[in-house]
Amino acid sequence: MKNNMRAALITAAVLAGCGGGGGGSDAPASATATPAATAPTGAEGFYSGTAGPYDFGAVILETGEFWGIYSSGGVVQGAVHGSSTETASTFTGSGYDYNLPTQSRTASSFSGTYAPGASITGTISSSNTAFTGKYDASYLTPATISSITGQWTGNVATAGRVDSGSFTIDASGAISGRSSSCAYTGTVASHAATAVFDVSVTFAQTGCLFNGQTVSGIAVLLQGTLFTAGLLPDKSAGLIASSHR
Repeated sequence: MKNNMRAALITAAVLAGCGGGGGGSDAPASATATPAATAPTGAEGFYSGTAGPYDFGAVILETGEFWGIYSSGGVVQGAVHGSSTETASTFTGSGYDYNLPTQSRTASSFSGTYAPGASITGTISSSNTAFTGKYDASYLTPATISSITGQWTGNVATAGRVDSGSFTIDASGAISGRSSSCAYTGTVASHAATAVFDVSVTFAQTGCLFNGQTVSGIAVLLQGTLFTAGLLPDKSAGLIASSHR
């Protein structure tokens, strides 16, 4: 992911559903009697806090998959993605750090401790960076497709460019959109009765950086802005987007 991706986002905790440095959040409301997710017994959830000198926001899914964004002075500096396992109150994991200023992807590992539904603390082994985060219970509010249907406009940052454009999400979760140079389609679905959406976007064969390829990831609706992050199947590159109605 390249340095110009920083222009696409303005908050550290894009994926955590909470403001950088521990601010609050508005989770998407449930429009029906969709059952809420049960309170976590492990590390699963939204977190906001710090990672070394950065503000940091992350989501850990029930599968152990994690996504995160880190920033400094309100400018996004990078994203992380990987998987984790846990035993009792400890966890370990590995993945990649997509650093924007250095335009690099670095293999990373981490370990630490957690208190279910409260906090997480650990160290990123590859850079010896300590991190800590506070749990956000808005993770338990189910995301609904009805909360995001309609037309959205905003920025999509990929490895080589930042494009503006618009897309539409219909009642079935189908996505149809176009940036300044690229058409794409996709799907979005609620994830496991949590405040997270699963997203998959397939790009047209021509005019796109990822011609004919599919990017998969997650999205979170935060204070009227839909934030999305996704990666190619080989995790070599991906996108980060922020969109408004």
